[in-house]
Amino acid sequence: MISIFNSATKVASNEWEFFSSYFYKLYPNNIFITVLWMKFYKLCYYFGFNLIVSSVIINIIVVLISVIITYILIKKVFNIRVATISSFLFIVIIPFYSYTPIFYTDTLTMIFLPLAFLLFYIYIKSKNKNIFLPIFIGIILAFGIGIKTNIAIGFIALSIFSIFIIDNLKGFFRFISLFLISFIVSSILITSACQKYIPVPLKDAGLPSTHWIMMGLKDKGGFNKEDVDLSKKAGKTKKEIQEFNIKTIKTRLRNYGICGYSKFLYKKIQYTWGEGTYFAPVKLSRKPIRPNFLHTYIYGDKNNLFTSFSEASHSLLLFLILIGSIGLFKSKNKIGFLFNICIFGVFLFLILWEARSRYLVCILPILVCSSSIGINEILKLKLFSNKKRRLEAK
Repeated sequence: MISIFNSATKVASNEWEFFSSYFYKLYPNNIFITVLWMKFYKLCYYFGFNLIVSSVIINIIVVLISVIITYILIKKVFNIRVATISSFLFIVIIPFYSYTPIFYTDTLTMIFLPLAFLLFYIYIKSKNKNIFLPIFIGIILAFGIGIKTNIAIGFIALSIFSIFIIDNLKGFFRFISLFLISFIVSSILITSACQKYIPVPLKDAGLPSTHWIMMGLKDKGGFNKEDVDLSKKAGKTKKEIQEFNIKTIKTRLRNYGICGYSKFLYKKIQYTWGEGTYFAPVKLSRKPIRPNFLHTYIYGDKNNLFTSFSEASHSLLLFLILIGSIGLFKSKNKIGFLFNICIFGVFLFLILWEARSRYLVCILPILVCSSSIGINEILKLKLFSNKKRRLEAK
């Protein structure tokens, strides 16, 4: 966040022409979000707004709109009863609050998947197919991927699901062509916007993808500075670094063996999916602008209640997803498979990639959508069905 904020403000105020070397030597995936903040900070400078406060307000608005869109999606897929009960999850899932001051890619991409899935659901359910909906979906997902590459999993999930849900061959080709053309055009425009702010070709910028796979094979599979330093020292070109990464990956897999790798994966999955705070206390503890006594209850020595509540709400979410996944196979409403394909894709991706619980924040709305399937299944139980009939009779 420091590198993103500094580069965005320096370019916005015309002090720098390019973003810092952090972006083109290490992390070009953060260029587009920096471009967006830079454009926003130009407005802030013009109107005299406080940059940090304005950034947090934008972040809160994005999270809030994401919640509203997710509620609408659940309501359309099921009914107002399921949507209302599901909305309580937004109240008890802590990252919807704790991540509001962290105006990074995790929260700023929350909005893209539920919005794209909502537009897709409207498209497949409408008799008169609006050709602008696939175009909007392609643009939305291109922007999401531009900000955070993980959103590509939602793009893949939607592409796979559309093959099975759109049974008319002509209708499928019309959707997929409009969807892909708008996505490709938008991606090209985003790439050109990013290229403008770094002094090297974008294709040569940053560490190779093998670096993150290598890093995902050490300790708990999360970020570690030692591997970053190793990759930086491995060579001057991406090819040299890639060769070093592949060699290290092979060595680590060989050292693990089958049993060792299985134990490692268990530890990595637990680290990624079994942490209810979603890494928020670690992020919030880094140089807070105005430290106060409340921080002790978030990341200090009195944070037991915060951690326990976070773990409990996260466990409830996963339990509902499990119930919904079981019930999905006998359900007539197949849109739930889209949510679960996306979640399963993220699961597989984080097994291979460098991972941490923070990377689940961007798909939190989809996790809630999937959990709503579980809520719907529970409401189908005889106990709740009889109660509903008695209320309707009254």
